[in-house]
Amino acid sequence: MDSPLKRAAAAAAAVTLVALSANIPAAQAITPPQVDPGMVPPDGPPRPEQPMRRANSCSTPITVRNPDVAQLAPGFNLLNISKAWQYSTGNGVPVAVIDTGISPNPRLPAVPGGDYIMGEDGLSDCDAHGTIVGSIIAAAPQGVLPMPRPMPSTPAFPPPAGPPPANGAPPPPVEVPPPVAPPPPPPPVTITQVIPPPPPPPRRPRAAVPPPSPTGRRIRRPRTNPRCPRSRRARPTGWWESPRTRRSSRFASPPGLLSPSIPHRVTPTRTRR
Repeated sequence: MDSPLKRAAAAAAAVTLVALSANIPAAQAITPPQVDPGMVPPDGPPRPEQPMRRANSCSTPITVRNPDVAQLAPGFNLLNISKAWQYSTGNGVPVAVIDTGISPNPRLPAVPGGDYIMGEDGLSDCDAHGTIVGSIIAAAPQGVLPMPRPMPSTPAFPPPAGPPPANGAPPPPVEVPPPVAPPPPPPPVTITQVIPPPPPPPRRPRAAVPPPSPTGRRIRRPRTNPRCPRSRRARPTGWWESPRTRRSSRFASPPGLLSPSIPHRVTPTRTRR
């Protein structure tokens, strides 16, 4: 039987659990954390993690003697740049080109940045790829290329009406619909299949029955007991028991004489009556 002390401890534990469950607040949205930019350490200069060196020679760009400046670039018509300029031209917006570097020229002024490979300022392009990408973005036009129009006074996409959302304010509660009850299980289906019994195994063929003798009696082979020495030896039949006696061709004896010391073979015959 349990002691009164154990009963009192169990009752106290039950009361504690009920009190803890009553103090648990209802589920609500978590306030996003506030990030202080002053606590972030400053960025260091771009540099490689370990010393590196250039293994291949730089590519040398070539220029066309008489370029057709009246011809627009293929990407100008493909991207429909003239219609995109009516929303924004990007004039005065700095763009960071993360590529092989940029070689500045009069039509493409560049601001020094950094180099994570060689540790330089990024104003040298060994592959010419970064210079081409930077020229597509911010190179000044020349010749008859259309100049971008100034930005409109009113933005193409006005800001939404109403006060701006306050930082740290919890979002309004959203009514979550109750979960949909699962459909009832389908009724069981019973499948009955009748399988015929397997065929019986084939019977072993019986031994061939020897043909009947001319006298109508069945000829049986004499059974010999291998353990009995007498049954192993066949008793020769005398010449007096059969009208015909066949002797061995190797050892011949006079007719009417039969010596037991001379090996011979006697074949008994049966005379029909």
